[in-house]
Amino acid sequence: MMARPTASVNHAGDGKDVADEEGLAMRARVLTWADRGSDAARLEPGQGFYVSVNDGDDHGLLVGPFDRLEEALGMLERAQTVAEAVDSRAETFTYGVCRAPTRDPGLLNDKLGVEVPPAG
Repeated sequence: MMARPTASVNHAGDGKDVADEEGLAMRARVLTWADRGSDAARLEPGQGFYVSVNDGDDHGLLVGPFDRLEEALGMLERAQTVAEAVDSRAETFTYGVCRAPTRDPGLLNDKLGVEVPPAG
């Protein structure tokens, strides 16, 4: 089963929450195809685009990081399909694409064959 989305995202396994450690909220506005070419589609160092999952106030990063917004948007439907296949509650979650202050792998990267690109 897929882990329940959480507001404190920790993919590194070191016990520290990425969002808490950096003092950044995981809440982000959902990005769409209309954001291509805008400031929202530009990454700062250490950021990545992710397919995100939300369950009320709980949030998680399903797939990513991607270097381009279009890559994350193109993975959205496939990620939702896989999430619903591995977790019976997933059909009640909402999905989107966000820019996050991390480059850690998403929860479903392995299941979708997505490798984390090297930082840079």
